Amino acid sequence: MDIPFSSSPEITSPFVFKTSLPLFSIPTNFADGDLILFTGLNSTTFPAVGNEGLITIFDNKNNLLGTF
Repeated sequence: MDIPFSSSPEITSPFVFKTSLPLFSIPTNFADGDLILFTGLNSTTFPAVGNEGLITIFDNKNNLLGTF
């Protein structure tokens, strides 16, 4: 998988987080324990500006599955 970093220094780096119950994590509409790919955002703006780069996904044999 290839996730480009934003050219803007205000946008966070991409990361993966695991969802949890609202008391211990960020509330989401995903099931408890799901892994979420977060591509980055600037949380100082409203609405938040996100990383506009494309995400490229490959399988374990390096075949391109898609670019989103």
